[in-house]
Amino acid sequence: LKIARLWNRQEFVMRRLPIAALLIAAVAVLPQTARAHTVEDCSQATLKDDDLAIIRVCSAALEKSGLSKEDRSIALSNRGLGHLRNKEFDKSIIDFSDALLINPKNPYSFNFRGDAWLQKKNYDRALADFEEALRVDSGFTAAYYNRGQAFENQGNAEAARAEQRLQRHHAAAA
Repeated sequence: LKIARLWNRQEFVMRRLPIAALLIAAVAVLPQTARAHTVEDCSQATLKDDDLAIIRVCSAALEKSGLSKEDRSIALSNRGLGHLRNKEFDKSIIDFSDALLINPKNPYSFNFRGDAWLQKKNYDRALADFEEALRVDSGFTAAYYNRGQAFENQGNAEAARAEQRLQRHHAAAA
């Protein structure tokens, strides 16, 4: 009877061993694949060419509780950039708008939102956002370039050339 119990126990352990090994392997890999992403991870993701990774990493960072307003604004703006680069213009506009509600002094959010409007061919809204970016930071050269693009798309070649000159002037001064 004792031998039968021992055999049953060994058989039980042997049957459960593969499951236990899988669980241990899953726990060992978990920190690398399912770790909570930070705002720094979100910012670093924007330096790579994987737009969906930007959206995924920044969304994960935004799910964290206790983010400061500044970090939330940065993560929203970075996720908006992922949407913009992925040609999801409406989603990018929402993220940039939310970022600007938190920090209305971020020229990047104004400029990128303006770029989304530019892509949607809404030149008036694009120009308004580029103006705001320049009001916040008059040396923000990307806004001069994008404003020139909007003027060019509107058929205003003279204004587009003027923006190119302003961009070169501010770039040289930087």
